[in-house]
Order: sequence, then C-alpha cells, then structure tokens
Amino acid sequence: MTNIKRLDSAYLSEKLGISKISNSFYLKKTTQDLSIKMGPHRLEMYNIALITNGFAELQVGLYSYKVNSPGLVMLSPDDIRYWSSISEPIKMEGLFFSESFLISGLTDILFVKRSPTFQGNAQHFIPITGTQFLAFQSLFKLVNEKYTSTDPSKSESLQALIRFIIIELNNLQLNEMKVPFFNSTLGHQMTENFKILVMEHFRTERSVKFYADRLFITPKHLSQTVKNNTGKNANAWIDEIVGLESKAMINSTNLSISQISEALNFPNPSFFGKFFKRLTGKSPAKYRNEYKNDI
Repeated sequence: MTNIKRLDSAYLSEKLGISKISNSFYLKKTTQDLSIKMGPHRLEMYNIALITNGFAELQVGLYSYKVNSPGLVMLSPDDIRYWSSISEPIKMEGLFFSESFLISGLTDILFVKRSPTFQGNAQHFIPITGTQFLAFQSLFKLVNEKYTSTDPSKSESLQALIRFIIIELNNLQLNEMKVPFFNSTLGHQMTENFKILVMEHFRTERSVKFYADRLFITPKHLSQTVKNNTGKNANAWIDEIVGLESKAMINSTNLSISQISEALNFPNPSFFGKFFKRLTGKSPAKYRNEYKNDI
C-alpha cells in the first residue's frame, strides 16, 4: 500500500502562501492557483473553506466533487484529497486548524472568570462606533437565530457564538484599559487595585490594614490615597460594598437575617442589624418588608 504523506503546517504555509497566526491555526483569504500540483495528500490540520469564485474538481478518498461558488469545503486530517481540472483560479476563504486549537478553549473551565470583560477592573459600559455596533448586531442576530432554531447542534453553536462575543468584548475591554492605565497617577492605580481587592475579600476581611498589607503600604497612606482620589476613605468603601451585598441578599434570597449575618461574617445578627441601620437608616427586616411591598 502506498504511503500517503501528511503535509505539515509549515509546508502548508510556505506552499500555499497562507498567513500564519500560530502553529495550530492558519487563515487563507486569497486566490488559489490549483496549477500548483501537490498530488494526493493529507494535511495535519482540519480545513473549512468558503468558496467565493471559480470552479475546480476535488477528489476526497473515493468521492469526486465539482466545487464552485457559493459553497463550503470541509476536510479532516484523515482525508486524502486532490484538487484538479480548474478552468480558472478558484477563490476561497479557508481556515486551517489543529484539533488542539479547536478544543483547547472548551477545556478551559475558567474562561469566563479570567476574561477581562468580567474582571473587577472592567468597564461595565463601553461606547462603540457604528461599525462595531453593526458587527455586534450581526453576532447577536446569529445567537437569536440559533436560539430559536431546532438544530441538533444548537447548544454547541450557541456556546461557540457566546465565546466569540466574549472574546470580542475582551478586546474592547483591553483597549479601554490601556488609556487609564498608562495615563493615570500612581494614586489612582492604587485606588483601583484596592477596590479590586475589596471586591474579592469583603465577606471576610473588613480591616484597612489587611488591604494595606496586600498593597505594601501603611493603612494611613492607603486611606488617605483612596480619599484623595474618590472623596471617601478606605473604610467607607469597604462598608459600601458590604452594604450593597447585604441589600442584594435581603432582596433576592430567602435567607433569614441571621443567615445573612453569618454569611457576611458578622459576629451576630444584632451587630449586623446595627451596621445595616447605620448605612441605610432602616433595620434589615424593615428594608426587606418595604422591598416586598414595592415589587
């Protein structure tokens, strides 16, 4: 039996002039001159190609296809393929990727948590250009179409689309972060780092000293720096996030006031009640009753 050579990614890049992004992913958006004879071959990578113009014959294993536009070509590393009989150069947009490239992201269970879009220092609103709006509008349209479809692979398609949207959002986030990071003062950066730490640890850590130690400064310096940049000292910021969390738990859970007090690491419900009333002017029970009357 004849041994069919499996062409590697380096050969693919050099022979076909495909732009290289990494060793596991290639992109081709150009005119393919099939007069370049490669003979029957396999590739180490998967291939999906959108045919945009031209005509060719493609043999894959024992099957022959007349390839023209518009159409899609899908090939796996196990497929022996051979292009021939062209009337003109064929135009295509092709993606070449390894299996590891395709599945690596799906095994990252912390994908969302590590995304810049959902980090503590992320922007919750970003103005976008008209072009960006149209791009995201198209993505959301695709999500909606898949959501209302009966496709067997609907869940996988939605997962991929959502991941793509998050990646695009991450790019916007990183662009937003560049300007304030390089143009802000050291005091502003310290304040932002303090807020991130507070969001991570406020349920168990309420002392300014804890956060100052993490930032390698004194509690007095931290509190003054935060006040200079925000108008409120460090203790006020810690109280604010604890207060917000308290309101959220009172409003949106069935936990008792005692259970909420314990979850937020207060010594006892009485101490929690005094803290909450100092911030809001109301007891936790009264706040819960008023909220229920409003919904």
